[in-house]
Amino acid sequence: MLISIHNCRGWVGVGGFIPLHLLSPTFVASLKGEGVNMTFGSKGFFGYSLSTPYSSSTSDTDLDQHTLGWWSIYESPALPEPSERTSSHVRTFLLSQHKSWKSPYDTPSLGVYEELINLGCPLDIELPAETNGKENVRELMVLPRYQSPRMPSWTSQSGRIILIGDAAHTMPPDSGQGASCAVEDALMVGCLLGRFYPSEGNQENGKKAQEETFKKVAKAYQSLRMGRVHKILDVAKRNGEGKKQTSWFGQKVRDFFFWVLSLLPQLIHDGAYMYKVEESVEQYKE
Repeated sequence: MLISIHNCRGWVGVGGFIPLHLLSPTFVASLKGEGVNMTFGSKGFFGYSLSTPYSSSTSDTDLDQHTLGWWSIYESPALPEPSERTSSHVRTFLLSQHKSWKSPYDTPSLGVYEELINLGCPLDIELPAETNGKENVRELMVLPRYQSPRMPSWTSQSGRIILIGDAAHTMPPDSGQGASCAVEDALMVGCLLGRFYPSEGNQENGKKAQEETFKKVAKAYQSLRMGRVHKILDVAKRNGEGKKQTSWFGQKVRDFFFWVLSLLPQLIHDGAYMYKVEESVEQYKE
């Protein structure tokens, strides 16, 4: 039997969506040339990105059809109480952490991070005139972070049950590899079945041959996938640690690392982002 116990990891993620027409024109104009924006500071992390296509050809009258996604994360030694998940509480806390952060798109009267936090954590009194009976797209999401221990096996002994994706290895968002790993898992199982499943001319043993195929696929799947996935989990853990509140010196070390990383050629990421499942299956030796 496979048992997975989820433990609170000491992190709480918050985020939501903001219609572009509510944002200042200066900030909206900057989004036409921006991709995903992620900022690390001494007091944690804050990110935002367009969640719908938006370009220089988009007219101002269409802004209410587009939204910006935003997210942040902060440390919490225990699960937040219901009173700590309210929009007003989260707004107050995030402003204490990020209100003083600077952006090239700040205006004299309002900073970008203050604007995003105030709009992303709306108070009830601020919503009725905006929604006009429609679903509130600015609903705040408060998501405590859980962690699953690494399971010793992702398959049954018979090989008839194979877990893939988060069912086998819950991937935290700090690696950006959750969906990718699930797709790799599924493709790996398919390629292994193609390699080991007996051909039509070699099915004399019928059920016995099929059972052996499932066992071979399960064994190869774990052998090929566990090492890679565990490395990605390790990277995700290190990335998550970089979002914690840190000292002045710790911030400088982290920022220096990011600067060095930006100077290196993109091929250093090939191991993570250019993985070729088919080649791994071809090179696998029983």
